[in-house]
Amino acid sequence: MESLDYRQIFEAIKNDDLKLFSSLLPSEKFNIRFGRFPLLSVLYLFESCKILNAVEKKIIRVSKFEEVPECFDIYLEFKKKAKKCLRLYTVYDKIVYPIEMLAVLDNRHHLNKFYKILFKNEEIVKRLAKIYKINHKTEGEISQEKLKLPKKKLNFKQKLLAGVVSVLMIFVCAFSGIFLGIVSNKTGLGTSASPIVIRTEKEFLTALENGKKYYKLKNDITLTDEIEPNEFSGVLDGGNHTIYAGENITSSLVSVLSGTIKNVNLEAELSNETITDNFAFFAISSTGVIKNSNLVANIDATSNADLDVWIAGFVANNKGTISKCVSSVDAKIVNNQERDCYLSAFAGVNSGVIKYSKTLETTFVSDTVDLAGFACENTGTIKNCENRISMKQTSEKEWHPNTSGFVNTNYGKIDSCKNYGDVHSESALEVGTVGNVYYVFASGVVCDNFGLVSNSRNFGNIKGISKVSNVYSGGIVSMNETANGVSAVVEYSKSKGEISAKSKSSGSYAGGVAAWNSASVEYSGFEGTMWADSSSDAICGGIVAYNYASRVSDCYVVAQVITSNVTNSTGNFFAGVVGVNINTASYVYSNHYVLNSSFSTAAYLYNGYYGIWRAMTDNEISTTAYNTAAELPSEVVLND
Repeated sequence: MESLDYRQIFEAIKNDDLKLFSSLLPSEKFNIRFGRFPLLSVLYLFESCKILNAVEKKIIRVSKFEEVPECFDIYLEFKKKAKKCLRLYTVYDKIVYPIEMLAVLDNRHHLNKFYKILFKNEEIVKRLAKIYKINHKTEGEISQEKLKLPKKKLNFKQKLLAGVVSVLMIFVCAFSGIFLGIVSNKTGLGTSASPIVIRTEKEFLTALENGKKYYKLKNDITLTDEIEPNEFSGVLDGGNHTIYAGENITSSLVSVLSGTIKNVNLEAELSNETITDNFAFFAISSTGVIKNSNLVANIDATSNADLDVWIAGFVANNKGTISKCVSSVDAKIVNNQERDCYLSAFAGVNSGVIKYSKTLETTFVSDTVDLAGFACENTGTIKNCENRISMKQTSEKEWHPNTSGFVNTNYGKIDSCKNYGDVHSESALEVGTVGNVYYVFASGVVCDNFGLVSNSRNFGNIKGISKVSNVYSGGIVSMNETANGVSAVVEYSKSKGEISAKSKSSGSYAGGVAAWNSASVEYSGFEGTMWADSSSDAICGGIVAYNYASRVSDCYVVAQVITSNVTNSTGNFFAGVVGVNINTASYVYSNHYVLNSSFSTAAYLYNGYYGIWRAMTDNEISTTAYNTAAELPSEVVLND
């Protein structure tokens, strides 16, 4: 211990110089003892508050010491405070333990707080009793297990001060309205009218932990520590300030949101992480409200979970409301293992409401992770939203790629939404297990629709590719289905762009609105280019590629090119409205399409599962053909 400059260390303690103290004494040397006085005893003696605040918790359990010379100034100060009790320590080897120093100083608050922690034995307990009897003229219940002392009596100065304070409090109470107004402007009362003000990281983390009051950010916050999420039922108003989380957000801001988060900007990064459970940046689960908030994030991770995993920008499981929010998330998730994994910019599962929100021009890239702009599964409502994420999923495993501008599977309602992002969904699997049916879904709005899609638009290019799977590429939906007697509906929706489907050894289906329809498509349209390529069935339809005993009515098509290419000509079908129509109970009525060099018929009809293909005439399916787009009735053409 001789290498320590103990005199300089003592000077730092005496002057409460934390910077000098820290530079002279590393934490592993906190066990020094100045003669009879351990380091913590000296800090208590000289009331070195700054140093105590920084190191007290690290020193308080030290009970074995290494001695350095005793500074004479320590003895003089202790003599002044110890008074008659000095005789208890006349023998040089009588150590003045920190708990005894607190008794000498009559610091009853610290004594009660740390009594069970600070070092003590029977001899020390006896000295504590003597110190209080000799110096402080009081007796209490003191044992190794328990300390009980009477409250300190006020001296004359303290009594005088108490009287002055009482008078002041009477004065303050008389003007409590003014007083509370001043206080609330500085710190806040935690009410809607007077939210608690947050200026520092510590205050922010405290708000998330307590989470039952009203809070408002006054500054940008930079997180330096990882968050341990808790339930939040209060209101957090970000005041349009930014929380810079960086890589210190391996979990969400809150675990369960039942309150409100608004006007918050969050910037975060999830890099080099293996995701094993549901994840989102704002909340894992929400029944509350997130509004007017922006997320800028980067995800570069792998997934390895025992259960299905939902990864989302805002909320993994949303039962509440997300309104007027913006997501700018670049994401790459690869090497997913055995279970299903899903990625979206807003919600993993949405049974609540997402409205008036949008994504910016970013990219999603994955292998065996399904991608969606807003929600992977929707049983709630998504309306007046806009997606600009370009997505690419390429899987080499026995996996069914689902990639969509808005939702993978929809049981709820999607209304007045627009997709501008390109969608690329691909299975690179060379050979699959015999007997398994594989498929690839690519869509502008929904991959598998069991609900309602209304007044929506797709302006992105939709591409589905596979070597062994059926491919379903749809401008609005890949599959529009009937389940439990309830038919899905696509209405007043339009796709405008290029739609393509290519399968090396299975069927490829490209539809302007739906690749496959066993439900209802009405008052919808397609304007653009379409093609399908396969060695099996290659089927294109301006509205629906494959229509199974279902409704396609009051739709229109302006197609630049509709082509299909297949080595077996009997499986090559393309038409202006419906590529293949199964006659049983189908209702293909009052549709409109513009003729071009690619096709001259509205639909092809399949007569029985083992019958032949034959072209239907326009009259049989009540569809009208036009020579130019200008001839289309204005009432059927949808605005962009």
